[in-house]
Amino acid sequence: MLGFSAGALTLPPPGSDGRPDLDAMPAIELGWLTHDADRVRLRDATRLALQLAESPAMSRVLEGPINPAEDVVNGRSPDDAIDAWVAKHVVSSQHASSTCRMGADGDPAAVCDEEGRVLGTKGLLVVDASLMPDCPRANTQATTYMMAERIARIMNTGSLAAALEVGS
Repeated sequence: MLGFSAGALTLPPPGSDGRPDLDAMPAIELGWLTHDADRVRLRDATRLALQLAESPAMSRVLEGPINPAEDVVNGRSPDDAIDAWVAKHVVSSQHASSTCRMGADGDPAAVCDEEGRVLGTKGLLVVDASLMPDCPRANTQATTYMMAERIARIMNTGSLAAALEVGS
């Protein structure tokens, strides 16, 4: 469940007056299959599933392929045919996350610090799954609760150091 591909979330350009257009929607590019390793893994998994479905043992259970149709892609199809089919049908079971990643000072990919504060701003915090540097290979809800509890404790005590003392 750890994909290597990454998407992007970008804000729309400012209006002609130089101010942000608060009604404009951000652009979301999911970036699926932009890393070769993801494409290869999905191709290999698809080929294996097709080969298993086409096996003599499965013929007693399956009447035939439903999707993809055997004349479109099958277990003997060349890589480029499987890649094209996967690219057309790929979806994700992961929750959107990691768009405002938390990181250390000097991390060029960090948007927030370890307390959820948006770098370069005052009074703006992020407290959701977007803080995660990578989507965990587990339920995101529990991880998000943990981060929210920690940041709430920091907010209530006034600092990370005070929050850590309360927790011990």
